[in-house]
Amino acid sequence: MIEDEIESLEVKLESVNDSMSHNQSDFVKLQELTEEKEALEEAILEKMTYYEYLEDLNAKILGN
Repeated sequence: MIEDEIESLEVKLESVNDSMSHNQSDFVKLQELTEEKEALEEAILEKMTYYEYLEDLNAKILGN
């Protein structure tokens, strides 16, 4: 389900954030992690937007 996908992405994002704090002196690694973080944040935003759309659609279908 989409909630599971979002949760999985958030776990990956947390891991990347941890890696970033452990690699502060390695510029190349930090750049790679920054790019990965940005991609994860974008993916989370897309999934959340889609989830909200589905919730709104469901509410309309159910007449709420």
